[in-house]
Amino acid sequence: MNREISARAADEASAPFVQVSTQDGRPVVAGLQTAFFGHRIPRPDLPTDDGVFAAWRWHDGTLEIESDRYGMRPLFYATRGRDIVCSPSITAILSRGVQPVLDDAAIAVFLRLNFFIGDDTPFAAIRAVPPASRLTWSEGVLRFESQRPANPRPATIGRREAVSEFVDRFAAAVGRRLPSGEAVTLPITGGKDSRHILFALLRHGVRPSTCLTVRHYPPRCNDDENLARLITRELQLPLLVIDRETRRLAAELAQEYPHRVLLR
Repeated sequence: MNREISARAADEASAPFVQVSTQDGRPVVAGLQTAFFGHRIPRPDLPTDDGVFAAWRWHDGTLEIESDRYGMRPLFYATRGRDIVCSPSITAILSRGVQPVLDDAAIAVFLRLNFFIGDDTPFAAIRAVPPASRLTWSEGVLRFESQRPANPRPATIGRREAVSEFVDRFAAAVGRRLPSGEAVTLPITGGKDSRHILFALLRHGVRPSTCLTVRHYPPRCNDDENLARLITRELQLPLLVIDRETRRLAAELAQEYPHRVLLR
């Protein structure tokens, strides 16, 4: 078990990063000067592009860091004096000399909610890049620029029209992300989100080659599996049910987090 944890920590520590430090009054860059994670969908009608992505770019003495509109692709950074380090891995940031001082308040919130809020992380010196943000670091100064879309205007429509509008807009969003030719494996549960995605795909003429669901660890019941069977049987789609590992901790440690990086 300890060997597994050590191997995973070593893998995380070797994740992509960029670090800008100042030596003799000049910036020195270590790591990748340009990196892009995820996928970007151009949206000229919005302040920021759509998609799930995170990126950084060192250019003309300035480090630019960018996140998608919902912050779905994690990216973290730490500053110290005139230095900054950024990576999708907190372990990689710690390996670059950032002090591992715990943020007690952030951890207390996490233990109650099971997630961090705002830009909190377990460590006081490390921050999460906020959603829909562009950060620029130049000459030791960090600037934030929010790219959040404006709040939508209230619509005076009835429930039936609201339901129809939601269905149409959700289908349009899925339509911007349709797979191109390859077989589609779609996770499905008893929740509404996966059903909406499945129905929207079918609306666009895309039938998943396989649907899959996972049995839960006790004491949680397995309604997800039961509902997934009902839905796929009605739509005549194949369903793969993945059984859980014997030990939950072993399953958590067996998860892989590949770093897909596009270098330029």
